[in-house]
Amino acid sequence: MQVSGWAALHISAWNGYVDLTQLLLECGNCDVDLPGPGSVTPVFLAAQQRHCDVIELLVSAGCDVTRRASLRVRGGGHVASDVTALHVAAQAGHAGTVGRLLAAGAPVDATMTAGHLASVTPLHLAVEAGHLDVISLLIDAGCDVNGRTTISPLVSFIHSNCSSICSTV
Repeated sequence: MQVSGWAALHISAWNGYVDLTQLLLECGNCDVDLPGPGSVTPVFLAAQQRHCDVIELLVSAGCDVTRRASLRVRGGGHVASDVTALHVAAQAGHAGTVGRLLAAGAPVDATMTAGHLASVTPLHLAVEAGHLDVISLLIDAGCDVNGRTTISPLVSFIHSNCSSICSTV
């Protein structure tokens, strides 16, 4: 993780430090939705790293699970805009993280709106990565299984450029 532009809570969330995250949140003036580079908040970082316990703390502290960010896609340097923490969690493939975000009100059919991944939903990312348990959770949450992307070579693009969506960290 690059340290430039990140606060202590970002770093704690990225590393999955439950006790440290709790301490920071309890200090009284810690902004749970403090944006880092690309408007990434701590919940994005915890989602990418599959830290469900940290997500639970952030949600309990009132983090905004509907917030959007712009993330650089690994590989080609493309930028995906309007990415949610649920996009990141679905691509990472951790059912516990996805379930917690959905329970907190994360938009199940959120679409990216700019860049090479425009119109991609969390379901598209989970299907491309083959995360059956995550796909089941998204379907149970009422996602649109008929939603279409606007990029024609989506699977090839994701496969060749996305070992993970987020590379700003």
